[in-house]
Amino acid sequence: MKKFSAGFTLIELIVSITILAILAAVTVPSFRGFQRATRLENSVQIVETTLAAGFSTARSQRKIVTISGAENGAEIFSEKCDTDEKCEIGKFALESGVEFGEKFEVKFSPPFGDADFEELEKQESEKVVSIESGGDRVNLKIFKNSGLISRFFSDADEE
Repeated sequence: MKKFSAGFTLIELIVSITILAILAAVTVPSFRGFQRATRLENSVQIVETTLAAGFSTARSQRKIVTISGAENGAEIFSEKCDTDEKCEIGKFALESGVEFGEKFEVKFSPPFGDADFEELEKQESEKVVSIESGGDRVNLKIFKNSGLISRFFSDADEE
């Protein structure tokens, strides 16, 4: 009579679980980095879209549009509304673990959507808005006379 094996031995199970534990220990940190990078990219796209919408609204509706950002969110206002002097167009929050490098305010003015940066003491031709997550940073450069936005990357530790 032949004896058939109907499963795994204890040693085979221990070896398999050990291999899985080693693989998990290696892949989890890189997956977290991937998640952080994805959150940062999503937040940058939200900010770029909001800035472009502010620029476009200022040009098309001939209204001053102000975007104020602080910590992990921003508010968008338009001036000369029907009911009062300033009305809120919308708000947005950055992804979890992502924040602005510093507070900022950008005003897009009609008729050409020119950007104005009120908090700057001297007249600057551009404003950099930093968005950070962990050790990564994406900078958005907003040009004053055109309202154009360009993106460049840097490590938060470089400064």
